[in-house]
Amino acid sequence: MFISIIIPVYNVEKYIYNCLESVVNQEKINEDYEIIIVDDGSPDNSIRTVNTFIEKFNNIKLIRQKNRGLSIARNTGLNMAIGKYVWFVDSDDTIENNALKLVYEAIQFNNVDVLVTKLNRVNELNGDVEIEDFPNINGVIKGKEYLFKGLKSGTAQRFIIKREFLIKNKLFFMPNVLHEDAEFGPKMLYSANKLDILKEPVYNYLLRSSGSIMRNIKIKNLEDLVSIFYSLEEFKNNYVSNDDRVFFEYIIYRNLQATLSFSRHIWDTQEFIIFYNKNKALLKSKAHYLKIKNYTLKDKLKYFFYKSSPLNMYKVDFKIQQLKKNQI
Repeated sequence: MFISIIIPVYNVEKYIYNCLESVVNQEKINEDYEIIIVDDGSPDNSIRTVNTFIEKFNNIKLIRQKNRGLSIARNTGLNMAIGKYVWFVDSDDTIENNALKLVYEAIQFNNVDVLVTKLNRVNELNGDVEIEDFPNINGVIKGKEYLFKGLKSGTAQRFIIKREFLIKNKLFFMPNVLHEDAEFGPKMLYSANKLDILKEPVYNYLLRSSGSIMRNIKIKNLEDLVSIFYSLEEFKNNYVSNDDRVFFEYIIYRNLQATLSFSRHIWDTQEFIIFYNKNKALLKSKAHYLKIKNYTLKDKLKYFFYKSSPLNMYKVDFKIQQLKKNQI
């Protein structure tokens, strides 16, 4: 089996038809592929649509479980997969009809641990499409080279990954957290020996007008980002070489900083103030992770002010960005 496409399903009856239509209507490739649908206890009519596809196509498997969240649904699919590679596709997204053909050709040529695809970001409201821009990288590189260049490590859907590599390195999604890709991506990329980037974007990532966790940030999001930081700290201590630690620390601290950047609209709430006071010491004590090699005078000034008062630094930076926008 060439590849297993793993699609968790929860409350997506509006989108699941287009998603499945895109993964079954693929240009012919020389090997079989399977589609694993993980019903995460979806209360709507999503599975009714799934069943209409199961009746027509014999390469679709349906796994049903109680609602346990996206991470566990993906892990369930990974444990059931038999493909040489796995691709985690979200149920509100689609892939291009030549996606598997291009992925197959790239993987057959290089036999990589990870193949990266750029995303087509599709605006649900107006249909506008923005294609991600990646710098040119010639040939196969190590995953940590990709990671340390500051390239995209979140959004697990962009990665087509060798299943044996994931199982061998025990790379599963962290259960019961939001922003699980922020924990999975750095660990997975650092562990990969061979990575290649697909030149053509083949994944259509839907920017939904509602329902995205990024549009409804709560204290739960921020608490989970702190948990993710500690998980990545543990991974660093166990697996990251001394030579790589300064770069890895910078990356995982940027995830911790997201507790401030994601929460602009709730900075003045009592809930956020309690969260910030609880985690301010952590933010300040780990601020030295920002001190990467060859960082600029601007970076040094930011580090100094950030170490003094992380939240005030973000408030000032946000106001500066707003002023710049108003001047354009």
